[in-house]
Amino acid sequence: MNKKRLIILALVAVILLVVLIFGLEKNQVIFNKKVAVVNNAGNNKAQVNPTNVASGVVPAPIGSVSPTASTTVFSTSTKPLVPPPSTPAPQLATAVPTTFTGSLNSMPGSPDAPKQVLIDPKNVPSSAIKISVSSKGFSPKEFTVQAGKPVTLALTGTDTGTHVLIFPGSSLMSLMLVVSNSATRVVTFTAPTSGTYTFRDDIPDNRANTGDMIVK
Repeated sequence: MNKKRLIILALVAVILLVVLIFGLEKNQVIFNKKVAVVNNAGNNKAQVNPTNVASGVVPAPIGSVSPTASTTVFSTSTKPLVPPPSTPAPQLATAVPTTFTGSLNSMPGSPDAPKQVLIDPKNVPSSAIKISVSSKGFSPKEFTVQAGKPVTLALTGTDTGTHVLIFPGSSLMSLMLVVSNSATRVVTFTAPTSGTYTFRDDIPDNRANTGDMIVK
């Protein structure tokens, strides 16, 4: 009985030894294949030339299933890829209108309305009334002009938001200046009859920001 157990134990040991040896050999084969794939991929990468690229055949990348496989690139157009055109920067005026003969109660942007120009702050005339605007309001909030005299108004944004200076009411409807991203716009007009004319920032969140033009 003891001999039978010994024989059984011996057979089990032999089977386990065979399984262990087979497993080691299999792992070695897998490892060799991986090394071959890496080496072959490196060789393919080193052999890329303009002829291969032009033909549309690209060597298989490292880690692909088959080291000898290649990927064919198909194109529906022979035109070279061109990046989308960038938005051109707005052109800045070098001078501003000095006279105005239109109507202050016409629609903004109409032929009769004062022409506003986008300008470099360095080119703003020294005689212009300079006003800055931000979400916090206008500065200064009040200025004085003479009735019937030409007025040049320069509005500069001091933040990245958009601001719209308007004079509510039909008498000065065409006076509107729009600035954004810290730009400067200038407009020239003829001052109306004497009185106080209130202007505001027409952006909904900023409509509480107002100022006064006093005409004497």
